[in-house]
Amino acid sequence: MLDHSCHIQRHPLAERGNDLYETPAVAVKALLRVEHLPHRLWGPACGRGVIVRPLRAAGHEVLASDLVDYGNPTHFYRRDFLMEKLPTGCGAIVTNPPYKLAEEFAAHAIEICPLVVMLMRLAFYESERRSHVLENCGLVRIIALWVHSRCDLL
Repeated sequence: MLDHSCHIQRHPLAERGNDLYETPAVAVKALLRVEHLPHRLWGPACGRGVIVRPLRAAGHEVLASDLVDYGNPTHFYRRDFLMEKLPTGCGAIVTNPPYKLAEEFAAHAIEICPLVVMLMRLAFYESERRSHVLENCGLVRIIALWVHSRCDLL
């Protein structure tokens, strides 16, 4: 049985609220196995910190921010990523953006940062509507991670 992290099940906008679909920590751990990330990172849609925690546990310094306040004192809340500049010293942005703003998040991230990691559904990359964001932007690779609730990485 697939878990909810696979995003196969659709939810109406009224149920999604702030569009918080947290990336499973196992996906971040798998990413760290295949991708070398700079020491100082920015997580601009940090939510409750599910992406931030494994990055910090791996030794990264992570500036975590979000528009919505989820109550973690180590995060900066009420910060609109789309209005922000790259914090000094950050070498990459690692985030799972709110899906309703994914295109805007990707475009802004690519504009302000040399390395961008977007943890999103593959469907994002299938749309011709997003070609202006994805083409000629320096897209190097797409890493497909299959995460199952009983497995670490398959």
